[in-house]
Amino acid sequence: MARLFGRDFADALVKQPVGRWSGPIASGYGAHVVKSRLSLRWHATARRRAARVEREWRNARRQELAKAFYEKLRAKYASG
Repeated sequence: MARLFGRDFADALVKQPVGRWSGPIASGYGAHVVKSRLSLRWHATARRRAARVEREWRNARRQELAKAFYEKLRAKYASG
């Protein structure tokens, strides 16, 4: 949450009562009305999932860049 909406938003979200509408809570995107249905345990799980998604994205991006680099080298070799 902190990466997406900012640390202040994430801190405020954790303090909201579970199962009730709260807000507005400000973020870099504006003001939000939220209904917290999540426990603190969920936040730890969400962070792990977010880290895994980021790792997978970085790995895919690294593979794309490596492939593009290889293709560029191959094109130079074929035309040279």
